[in-house]
Amino acid sequence: MSIEASIESTVDIKSVYSPTHAIDIKRPDDRHAVVKYEVANQVPAGDFRLFYDNAAGKLGASVLSYRPDKEQEGYFLLLATPQIESKSADRPNKTAIFVVDRSGSMSGKKMDQAKEALKFVLNNLREGDTFNVIAYDSSVESFRPELQRYDEPTRKAALDSPRASTRAGARTSTAR
Repeated sequence: MSIEASIESTVDIKSVYSPTHAIDIKRPDDRHAVVKYEVANQVPAGDFRLFYDNAAGKLGASVLSYRPDKEQEGYFLLLATPQIESKSADRPNKTAIFVVDRSGSMSGKKMDQAKEALKFVLNNLREGDTFNVIAYDSSVESFRPELQRYDEPTRKAALDSPRASTRAGARTSTAR
């Protein structure tokens, strides 16, 4: 399955978010975004949802709420996107180390959420960033012995790695 959505706005797009799928977002400029989701050998478990905020002004803010039923407490997600202008066009490279608990207490929905978060961050690193994935239960394993420089081959290898997908759950699929 492959989904590609293009967003074009007359005002700046503040945020783009999918609460249901790990998406790849390309932002060629402040008023355009291209969202891609691709997966193979999987049957969709639910609807694909995509949200974006394009409010005028220096701060974009959106609230998504969910309440399973009136007898249970609900949840909300606040997306706040301030306009921060950099004095320099150069952004420093970052280092991300993902520590994933793959013990039995993380099975099911918690593990799925952890995997989706890991995929989201891996899909949004930039060339030159460094990263590694460490998974633990009764033992500790790392994706690679040292930090890896982010590029397409290392991103794909990390997403296909048993450390990234964890032994407690199914292997993650690669989203580009």
